[in-house]
Amino acid sequence: GAIVIQSAMPKESGVFNINYQCFSSLVGIRASIELGCEYTLKTRTDIRLYRNNVFEMMYTLIKNHPLNNIDNCQERIVVLGGNRGKLFQSYNFCDFVTFGTSNDLLEFYNIPVDKRFENRIDSERKHCTSMTRKQEAEQMMNPEIMLIVSYLQRKGNYLDFSIKECWENVCKYFIS
Repeated sequence: GAIVIQSAMPKESGVFNINYQCFSSLVGIRASIELGCEYTLKTRTDIRLYRNNVFEMMYTLIKNHPLNNIDNCQERIVVLGGNRGKLFQSYNFCDFVTFGTSNDLLEFYNIPVDKRFENRIDSERKHCTSMTRKQEAEQMMNPEIMLIVSYLQRKGNYLDFSIKECWENVCKYFIS
């Protein structure tokens, strides 16, 4: 009973293949919307969810933590996996599993095509520089950072990449 949807490959991979991730996610989320699904779970194919009632848990988290006076979102987005030990690198939250309203996830993954590097090798070579965590978050923007930063900026937030501001924004829009 599963529906398999395939998407075309983007012309450019983007930093750490972010364009592949976003293109395929958008195709799946759009199909979810066409099927009438109010909520969507986006995950990688190498992830398994073992917790009983995981969908009910995520739905309940969203319902028990409503947005506070934010007009341009339906509900918070659940990001499972947290920030994988990177508490002090702004906006570097794991994007392996996201859950939310289909429309919010559509907006979250609908970022501009990443054209920062000609190919994946160039992006990975630049990533191995001696930047500080703050510089890396601001300049390199791995896919996790780029997704959250782009989403928050499109919501009208100015970002200075401080840890305080990061946690305030993440707590406002997400559940981790």
